[in-house]
Amino acid sequence: MQPSLFTEALTGQPVTGDQAPGPDDDLASLAARLALPREAPDAAVEPQLVGSEGRFRRTADGLDWACDRCQSWNALEVLICSVCGRSFREQLTGAVDLGRPATDPSRVRNLSLLLPGLGHMVVGDTVNGVARMIVALLWLVGGVALLQEAGSAGQSPLPAVPLLLGAMALWTATYLDATNLAAGSRHQVLDAKRFLWLFIGVMSATVIMFFPGFLAASS
Repeated sequence: MQPSLFTEALTGQPVTGDQAPGPDDDLASLAARLALPREAPDAAVEPQLVGSEGRFRRTADGLDWACDRCQSWNALEVLICSVCGRSFREQLTGAVDLGRPATDPSRVRNLSLLLPGLGHMVVGDTVNGVARMIVALLWLVGGVALLQEAGSAGQSPLPAVPLLLGAMALWTATYLDATNLAAGSRHQVLDAKRFLWLFIGVMSATVIMFFPGFLAASS
């Protein structure tokens, strides 16, 4: 699909030349700038194909695009096909579909539930996935080790609590974020800033929990 067809579908007018979006354009911003006004919720609007190739349709809820791999319809706000994982950007810019394995949302969720970060790696967010995986495993292993040491030495298990709670929170947030990515949404519950604050908070709380033991040992 050529970029001009996307603009044609949104505006209802043929466009050529400089009016066509380029491959580096922000699709979400482009859609928000060019999208047609939505119909009233109670209006009875039949789906209507728009664009010369019939790759878009106008409904009561807005504009949908058709995946050129599996022919499924997706809302314009969704940038990855929810059925086969085909990227809207690749389709828009005419990138060749090399038949890459489909990103199954249920598979992404299961992998992320099994080990935080695996789901991110499957959808292509490798750096973020590896970082979450390492931190979650370190917190989990560290918390379990502190619990075992406290039980054998008769010490307080409090230092293990922040690590275990942090691992649980990171596991849950990563599962939700991987689910959003698999559905084509860019919304992240635990973005880079929140991830940093979570890391600082857990490590600071762990150090603080050691203070009572240090004071008891020194006295």
